[in-house]
Amino acid sequence: MPPGYQPVRAIKPSVRFYRCLYKKAGAHYARWLRRPMSDRSRWALPAARRQFERALDLNAESAVAANHLAWMLASSGEDLDGALKWAQVATRQLPNDPNVNDTIGWVYQKKGMSTAAVPLLEESLAKDPKNPTTLYHLAM
Repeated sequence: MPPGYQPVRAIKPSVRFYRCLYKKAGAHYARWLRRPMSDRSRWALPAARRQFERALDLNAESAVAANHLAWMLASSGEDLDGALKWAQVATRQLPNDPNVNDTIGWVYQKKGMSTAAVPLLEESLAKDPKNPTTLYHLAM
């Protein structure tokens, strides 16, 4: 997993994650990423979504925030075009990350584009074969 990246399914971000983020982007930006992680662990998804949107306002190319927001939008089914936009941002930054591939595959799946989704989900599964989220997304 790339340094500084926190998978969507994680609840408690690691100390290493924040140290790396502070070094790369500064404390002000890291604050916008840290807060939704705790909000999401309490299932306060609307608040977490707003925080990821604020983080992306500060850095529109943040793979971490873009991937999390894309997953949230796709999972809720609210804004699949927005989910695709943010999943593509994350994919540009982390093209070989299994979590990012899972997210963009999930977005394609939710948009009814299975032919685009399946190869990405299979690639994600090949890199992380025991990931239950990817297995679920591929089964859909």
